[in-house]
Amino acid sequence: MRSVLGSRASIGGVLGSGRGGAAADWWLSGGVSAANAIAVYQPIGAASLAASYTNLANPGTYTAAPGTAPTFAAATGWTFNGSTQYLTTGVVMSSADWSLIIRFSEKSSTNQRALLGAVKTVPSIIRGIQISMDAAVSNTIFYANGGTAYVETAPRLSSGVLCVAGKSAYRNGTFDATIEAGANVPPLALYIGAANVNTLAVLHCNMQVQAIAIYNTTLSAAQVAAISSAMSALTG
Repeated sequence: MRSVLGSRASIGGVLGSGRGGAAADWWLSGGVSAANAIAVYQPIGAASLAASYTNLANPGTYTAAPGTAPTFAAATGWTFNGSTQYLTTGVVMSSADWSLIIRFSEKSSTNQRALLGAVKTVPSIIRGIQISMDAAVSNTIFYANGGTAYVETAPRLSSGVLCVAGKSAYRNGTFDATIEAGANVPPLALYIGAANVNTLAVLHCNMQVQAIAIYNTTLSAAQVAAISSAMSALTG
């Protein structure tokens, strides 16, 4: 297991991240163990695009890297163009017990696809792990973690925090759906801004991403609520 020594923040900022106004260790809100936080990215408030790639939970491991680099601004985080831009993480989820949580905002009402994902094949998307906004049905959120869940929203969700925690899906810290049975997860690294389909980036999103956390455990409902609240409070 990788050491987390030296990866924590001093009061008022995250060491080496360039985020002087960030809440220290927000990804551990709700009592999450540091040992379970595999990768954390916080482009909102980062000092530069290069600094935004840092894995805050375990610096030096799972550094995000372009594919094709997104546009960066400290106030809004990463902006993906919906056609070519995406980031790699190197994180391969080993089971459907893991958790993903992401804060996003909409750049365009079209091309809402994979915010964060890895899938085995298309259209057999249920064999992957993914959080996305469906491109064909504008008021639908698509969650996947072995199985899938589709949730229609009214009005459309143009920004917020989405989470997959094992077989539970959450929207803005509140339970949203149960993901159907299925434990087959692909041995593929997660991409941000697109889905990794057999090492090919597809389903690019035209959206902005402010923060992401990936855990090797199933977060509880209380933990999801606490982390969602902490993510929502992050500023540039």
